[in-house]
Amino acid sequence: MLYSYSIKITIIKEYKRVKMKKILKQVSSVFNTSEENIKENIHCNNDSSVAFYAKSVRKTEGAIISMAKDHKEHFIMVMSPHKDGIITKFSGETIGDSGLFAKRCNLDNRTAGALKEIFPWTNPVALHKNKTIIGYGDRLGVATPGHIASINNYDIKPVLAQQSMKELKQTGRTYNDLLNTTLFKVFQCGYEGGFGADANDLRSINDVNTALAAGMTMITLNLAPSMNSNVILWTEDRINEEFEKLPNSFKTHIEEEYFDKIFHIGSNTITFGSLTSKRSAIMYHEGIMHAKNIYDHLKENCGDNFDFEISVDETRYPTWPECHLFIINELKSLGVEISAFAPHFIGSFKRGIDYIGNIDEFSEHFAMHAEIAKVYGNYKISIHNGNKKYKTYPIINKLTDNNFHLKTSCDSWLNAIQLIAKNDPTLYRVIHTEIFNNLDKLEKLYKLPLHLDKIPSLDSIYDDELSELLMHEELKQILSISYGIVLNTQTINPLLFSFLKEYDEEYHTSIHKTYTSYYDALKLK
Repeated sequence: MLYSYSIKITIIKEYKRVKMKKILKQVSSVFNTSEENIKENIHCNNDSSVAFYAKSVRKTEGAIISMAKDHKEHFIMVMSPHKDGIITKFSGETIGDSGLFAKRCNLDNRTAGALKEIFPWTNPVALHKNKTIIGYGDRLGVATPGHIASINNYDIKPVLAQQSMKELKQTGRTYNDLLNTTLFKVFQCGYEGGFGADANDLRSINDVNTALAAGMTMITLNLAPSMNSNVILWTEDRINEEFEKLPNSFKTHIEEEYFDKIFHIGSNTITFGSLTSKRSAIMYHEGIMHAKNIYDHLKENCGDNFDFEISVDETRYPTWPECHLFIINELKSLGVEISAFAPHFIGSFKRGIDYIGNIDEFSEHFAMHAEIAKVYGNYKISIHNGNKKYKTYPIINKLTDNNFHLKTSCDSWLNAIQLIAKNDPTLYRVIHTEIFNNLDKLEKLYKLPLHLDKIPSLDSIYDDELSELLMHEELKQILSISYGIVLNTQTINPLLFSFLKEYDEEYHTSIHKTYTSYYDALKLK
């Protein structure tokens, strides 16, 4: 068996050598022309069964570097008239003769490192100096071309790599995997506009170190675990009692800074009574000190080349303006500068569906948050679960003057599921059944009430009705958090990615259409 396996590997290697030599022969006719001419002609290699991504073609130091694919995989092709020089930065066997050599390079760490060194625009960057930021959260690692295509003609900076530790665990990936996958897609698309990398929903210094080691440029710190949200339910006597347990210097600071003080926020005012001040101090003291420690750690390790967001959107109750003001005022007093702040807005920001709640109340609530952000550092208001919140978009646009960070996370996944339901109903039914067989895992992981009685039985739905079924709001809630179940099912995972490979153009077009509908509703230009 070992002998047979060895023969098979030898045959595969020889086949690749022959194919590479064919490519070199075809490329040689345009090699010494301009980069633009190469882009127009290099991808027309039908005889070799290899397709080049024209937008990725770069001619540098006399060599051509491009993303390419065959019927099995994507890879980087490096072609040069010299065996030394830039081609040595890449791993792989050198093939060729007659003065033209090539390497077919796997999409691994070595190749990623070489691309980052040669093309700095494939590295993520901090985005705090930019205005409108959109985060995409690609759980599948194949949606980036659709995201990049969607921002053409819009003044947007994209966060193309965006995942939480929880999401990485469910997808079986690491931040290093995430960044490499994003880098290769950025190179494939030839996108040089700059992109961010958001380590979302981090909670500890260890999480932060993991993200920084991989090269993530944005840290979103979730303060909810270090806050005492129950304070809002305490009696006045309990609040007074617990306030006395705080450090004396901090108590004195709170009394002097907040008791019976009026803060002017644009044309509005926020007044702190002693009870509100004490409640805020108890609720946020630990979280604020935690944020200070994380910020100092980021400054020490990254200088100014990072984005730092504070998130309280996962708390039990809405973030009232005085709470926002208290947090940011305390952070400023400690020298902490943030890029964005994510409140828990009133109403409901459920995954994959529009805003639920009184839109006038939301507008009034959001206006105060936006004004506080302008007055206290002009940082961005960050809107989590921001996809498909069409009712809120005109408000967000108007009240922030488009200085915001909209985070989306489930669109690329839901678009994939919708495409499968349309083109491969049998595969969708397998996915649907697997998800519903594991609902207990989803409930534990996301702590969401799942209203199954409102969802029609799959057995009662004809294939041509599946697309309509997927518009059901309760089903969307379940599907949006089900990616981990599907990706970790060995019988489904390869079928899913095989489907997406076959329908990649239609998939990226659907993503493009989804996001441009957001940009237009936000009145972005």
